[in-house]
Amino acid sequence: MKIRWIQAALLSALAFLAATIAAAADDATTLLAKHKAYAGWQFGDPGVKVLELTETATRDSTIELRERVRRIGLLYRIDARNVKAGTDSSIGFTGNLFWYSDENGFTVPIIGDAAKVSLAQDLFFTDAVTQLPWTWLRDERRWNTQYAVIRAEQPNAFPLEIYVDPQTGAYGGATIDPKGDNAQTIRIIDYQKVANKHFINQWKFDGSRRTVGISDIKLAAPILPEDLHPPAQTAHWEFKNATPFPIRLTQKRIVIKARVNGVEGSFLLDSGAGRIFLSGAFARRAGIKATGQTESRTLYGTQKVDAGEAATIDIGGNILHDIKLYFGQPEFDAEGPDGLMGFALLAGAFTTLDFERSTLQLQDPNIVDPATVQGVHVGVDLSNGTPRALMNVQGKTTTVNATIDTGDPRFALISDELVNTYGLRMTAAGVFGGCGTLDNMSIGPLVYDKPNACTVQFGGVHDALIGYDFLKGLSKVYFDYPRAMMILTPRAK
Repeated sequence: MKIRWIQAALLSALAFLAATIAAAADDATTLLAKHKAYAGWQFGDPGVKVLELTETATRDSTIELRERVRRIGLLYRIDARNVKAGTDSSIGFTGNLFWYSDENGFTVPIIGDAAKVSLAQDLFFTDAVTQLPWTWLRDERRWNTQYAVIRAEQPNAFPLEIYVDPQTGAYGGATIDPKGDNAQTIRIIDYQKVANKHFINQWKFDGSRRTVGISDIKLAAPILPEDLHPPAQTAHWEFKNATPFPIRLTQKRIVIKARVNGVEGSFLLDSGAGRIFLSGAFARRAGIKATGQTESRTLYGTQKVDAGEAATIDIGGNILHDIKLYFGQPEFDAEGPDGLMGFALLAGAFTTLDFERSTLQLQDPNIVDPATVQGVHVGVDLSNGTPRALMNVQGKTTTVNATIDTGDPRFALISDELVNTYGLRMTAAGVFGGCGTLDNMSIGPLVYDKPNACTVQFGGVHDALIGYDFLKGLSKVYFDYPRAMMILTPRAK
């Protein structure tokens, strides 16, 4: 009798579970139908497949960015103007790859996690998530509204949790990569109606002070596929010297000589800098005039800088023409007081840094076949203008997304949460962080043994940075940004 009661209870529980699963499936189907009815259009509808719109990003009532968005389905190009700096940049998707183009028109592919985030955003803002299977997860109260939370997944993108108003079918927002290091939540503030269809009118990243307003939606706009290609370069290289030229390697720095508008200075080669920065004093000597202002964000905080343009930068006999750059900080470093040479230097050239011979070489990337270059070929994420690559820590205990920073004189930086989360063997770090020695870090077959490391607060648990100490142990480092690649060549044993 007792056994039969347990079996009956079990069957009853299974029946309840099956009914719950069926109800959840029905909820997802009902929510999808409600949303489609609310929107009045679906991804792929001929009337909305091609469109153009304007986005205006505002922080504390001040307009920071104006963006022109053009789309053909999932394909797009967004041209953004930094209002204060007076500079332009672009991002886009060809259908095969995502790309980023800086204020000088130097264009690089976007790969890895950044591409997965971009695709997830694209699926949400085009409402292509309605073409994916919906799975009901839970009910949740957020932003003073009760929502049903559904999950949608696409193999090449991070998963999304979408907040759907069960009464109207309108979206309240979405969280991309909800439990990962790339987690970000988009909050929909308002909708607008165009031609009896509902489109997002205002949104923001949850927790951000910047709000994005959408206006001037033009359906069936006259846009051709070639209109979505990256912009033309405004800066350009004149490669006049293909031979390596001498640089100075100090204990902690890589110092290069360059002439900006004919004025010679000493600069740090800094792959961790997303732009070229000059000290205020050197910019004045070189006759650089301010055309606008913006903010420079570093590990040490944020500061205001001026935007300007140099007619020429001569490095080793190779000349970079009409280059947009930034200036205003005081002297950077005793070794390289006049500035940092970052993304804008590396983005348009195939650059070889030789640690054994203390030389730098700049070549036209169109005439270099990277397949002929020996070393460990590493794909790098350049979405923020700095190279980030996956590295294993302590064997394969965990993997970090490490910025490869030639300008950082220290050893390695890891998240203060990483040590305790994964039980890493790090001497002297302690519960509250600090500095110590890790067992190892590695990229492919290259092992960074017993690196000195410090813990800091990064945006994600798996963010990290490796600097000059790791790099100077190599023979050569090749920067091939046009192909989103670096090649690391070990020293001969």
